[in-house]
Formats: sequence, structure tokens, C-alpha cells
Amino acid sequence: MTIEEENLSALHDSRVLEKVRKEKLLELAKHAEARSVPAHTMIFREGDPADSFYIIHSGMVRVFLRDKEGVETDLSILGPGESFGEVALLTGKPRSANVLALEETRLTVLPKEEFEHILKDFPDISAAFLKEIAESLLRDDRLLETEIESHFKPPRLQLLDFLLIVGLSILLGIVYDRSNPNGIALLPKMVYSEAIPEVTPSVAQ
Repeated sequence: MTIEEENLSALHDSRVLEKVRKEKLLELAKHAEARSVPAHTMIFREGDPADSFYIIHSGMVRVFLRDKEGVETDLSILGPGESFGEVALLTGKPRSANVLALEETRLTVLPKEEFEHILKDFPDISAAFLKEIAESLLRDDRLLETEIESHFKPPRLQLLDFLLIVGLSILLGIVYDRSNPNGIALLPKMVYSEAIPEVTPSVAQ
């Protein structure tokens, strides 16, 4: 399979380009770049300039965020037929996430100019992109909320933990009472063993 044929196959299999006419796909395939990315290689990072649109021909990529402390939050895992990189191209902003190849991945890369031609010639695709971005933002918000809750929500006290705390408290109480001659009994006597002397009314006066 030639590079142009591979690009055409990737463009044809792309979910977002399914309404593009075949002759237009042939034209795009001539301007597209076929790129092979080794496993565990960063394709782009958050903050990089947006210059291309990516379609996955084979392989798998991970889209994620990384905060200032280095904590990573997964946004999505993408495979063949799926695409990425359109958000920054549509907004004109730098890349908003990191993309990492999880395995050896073959990409068909469309330059920014060709991507803009698609949007201009096929308004339906623009609408599809906007819908996909809206759904992605909602999904990302839910993922971020879950991630925040998992980091900051205090863990529930499990029964085993509770029993362990009680057991340690009792053990420490026994050790303290045994080592201190004036210690307080762990289980104080509830019954007074000595007889209470009787007092006659005359003595009580």
C-alpha cells in the first residue's frame, strides 16, 4: 500500500469525514502526511501550537491532562478511525491536552490549511465537530469532578479500621495501667464489696 493509499484509507475510515465526497478525499490524501509514532512517544503536549489534525489509522493514543504537581488525569483513549487535534484548530488556541502513543501508531496528519478547507467546503462536518467537542467537554468535566473527589474526599472509616483503633486503645490502656501503680483500672469495679455499717439514729444525731 502506498502512502497516498494509506492516507485515503484513513480518511475514508474516519468517523468525522464520512460525509466527504470520494474525490475530495482523494485530494486530501495527496496533501496528508503518513506518520509512524513509536510506543510511549508524545505526539504533542499541552501548550504546543496547533498546526495539524490527526486521524488514527492503526494503534492507540491516550489523551490526558497534567497539573503543576505532575498529577495526570485521563480524558480519553482513542483508536483506529478516531481523530484528535481539532479543538485547538477550531478555537485558534494552543493545544489544551497531551497526547501519548500507547503503542506503535500510524497517523494520517492533515495540515491546518487542509483542515480549514474541509470546514469551509463541508458545513455539516463543522457542525459534527462542534457536537463532538461539546460532548467531549461534558465528558471531561465529569472525569475531572470524579478525579477531584477521589483526591480530596476523605476516605470512609472501614469496620476493620474501627476495630483496629478500638483494639489498640484497649491495649494501650492495659499497658499504661500495668506500668503505673496509681493507674486507673480499665474496668472499674461496679460493686462495693465492703459492708456498709449501720448507724443508729442517736449516733447519727
